[in-house]
Amino acid sequence: MKYLQNTQENREKWIEKIKELIILSGKSGITFNNYQCHINRFLNYYSEETDFNNIDEDSILEFIKKEYLNLNRVSTTVNVALCSI
Repeated sequence: MKYLQNTQENREKWIEKIKELIILSGKSGITFNNYQCHINRFLNYYSEETDFNNIDEDSILEFIKKEYLNLNRVSTTVNVALCSI
């Protein structure tokens, strides 16, 4: 399996692919803008050396707890973050 390093170049590719998928699914540009904020937050949580092949559900839940739940974010914000990831 290819090593999916969290580099700026890969981040830009991933975000562009997500944008394409959102547009193809008929969602608005506003949806993408909302998702992009949470996606960037998720990507910035990890170092450039992180291999995204090793990110599992437990890792995502830990991120959500630290970055949203422990900061008392409202449930709608948490839901958008989960949908974004």
